[in-house]
Amino acid sequence: MTNKQNCAGTYKVSGYVREDGTKVDSYWRTCGAKHEGDNSSSQRHQSKSTGMTGGAAEIDININDRVKYYNHILSADIQDKLSSEQFVKLQTAVAKNIPFPYDFLKYYRISLDINNQKKFDKTNLYIKFEQIEDSNIKDFIKSHYKQQNIANSTDVVIVQYGTSLMNNLVNSDEFINAINKEKDNIKNGLYKNSSFSISFKNDLNLALTIGKCNIYNPCFHKDGTFTATLVDYYDFEYLKYAPSVKRAIINAINNNAVIQQEKGDLTNFILVILITLFENDDI
Repeated sequence: MTNKQNCAGTYKVSGYVREDGTKVDSYWRTCGAKHEGDNSSSQRHQSKSTGMTGGAAEIDININDRVKYYNHILSADIQDKLSSEQFVKLQTAVAKNIPFPYDFLKYYRISLDINNQKKFDKTNLYIKFEQIEDSNIKDFIKSHYKQQNIANSTDVVIVQYGTSLMNNLVNSDEFINAINKEKDNIKNGLYKNSSFSISFKNDLNLALTIGKCNIYNPCFHKDGTFTATLVDYYDFEYLKYAPSVKRAIINAINNNAVIQQEKGDLTNFILVILITLFENDDI
């Protein structure tokens, strides 16, 4: 006879101090126990590890991952104002209606734990600003991002070819339309060692992961190949306008990241994507 486990549901864990002196704020925890007769998708589609350790292991983002993520980004003072029932409803609404894209979760996770992530993440190259070999792009970054006080020690994350973020970018309608719009200017050399900007708004994944970026030194070569370098300073700015409930939740996530940024709880970095497209591509 199988002993049935009792589910504690979602419950509040009081704050405490670890043996090493680290203070842990109170938070809400969702029961993760396997129950009798439980054949839910969360068990069938459990996160898959590639053998790496730490948070950088490649995983499938499912509802449980999104719930855990929302637990993490929802500040303790907000959690304290919610009843258990309210918090469960909020988690469920977010998990079902706002399917956080993989790339957004991945690069947000990098900003929260970059020193650990770069030990295991093979989909990106991690360097410091001083290690960029192209002096022209270094000058561009320093001049274009003056307010960010770029230093030699500033972290740079270079997205590798064939990765999820790279593929999503080059197949994005907003990216393709922006390149086509500027095609004549690019061919005339207007953006040699310069750039034009793209703001991603329609694609939720790119809007949350990149937002606004610069397309540096775009060029159509004689063989039809297109090359450019996407440059973005990974940071967060406070958002006010929320035309819908969905956007309000996204704004709340963004604005909580602003608070984390101000507290120094996440690392801002320069995101670089080296783009090469061939003549038979959409542009």
